[in-house]
Amino acid sequence: MERKSSVGAPDRRSWPDPRRLGGWGGAIEPIVELIYFGSCPSVGVARQALEDALSSMGLSPDWQEWDLEDQTTPARLRGYGSPTVLIGGRDVRGGSPASEGLACRADGAPSADEIRRVLMEAWIV
Repeated sequence: MERKSSVGAPDRRSWPDPRRLGGWGGAIEPIVELIYFGSCPSVGVARQALEDALSSMGLSPDWQEWDLEDQTTPARLRGYGSPTVLIGGRDVRGGSPASEGLACRADGAPSADEIRRVLMEAWIV
């Protein structure tokens, strides 16, 4: 299914070519992670923003999800609010783990534009 860009979307011609990232001739996509817990109301918005950002850049809309209520979620991810999107281990909003227990982020889900910006920064070598 082809996605059409929304009005006011950034010009895709200015984005790095994902096939040439990292200088090795192949796509080197940073690790993308979504940290959440199920009862947080912004999780669906974060998933849609991730899908929109990755797809609009010609990348596979795949990411790792970590449920904070699951005991197998790594300790390094505990303390982030829900939803948090990490790209290459970095919160797209610049946050860090700060809380004990489960908490929804007061600033809500990141936008597709915020995610795209950090993806592009992650590819600058």
